[in-house]
Amino acid sequence: MTTTNNATEEELRFDDSGLNTWTDEERFEVTRERLAEYAAATNDPIPAHCSGDVASPVFAIVPVFEALLVPAVDVLPVELIPRVVHGEQDFHFHRPIRPGDKLVSRGKMIGYEGL
Repeated sequence: MTTTNNATEEELRFDDSGLNTWTDEERFEVTRERLAEYAAATNDPIPAHCSGDVASPVFAIVPVFEALLVPAVDVLPVELIPRVVHGEQDFHFHRPIRPGDKLVSRGKMIGYEGL
């Protein structure tokens, strides 16, 4: 893939050796304050979310964000990181996220498409 930068053509190289490699575990401790802050930031009107009693389902991106970013850095040219849009992710919900939970996540990049 190539990109034009200030009328100079520069070759950007992806490193496929980083594909299908799990990241180290990322740990995240859930707090009532963090859940309430997320609800406020996303204009969530549900009382249990606003009080921090339970996380909204979309909060699940917060603890896994680092685990999703690390594999991208290992594969993509650093110049493209600000332009990255992920195509998909899988979340497997076993129960609601609650204050006091200690969550562990990891990620891997399984492919890419330069557009």
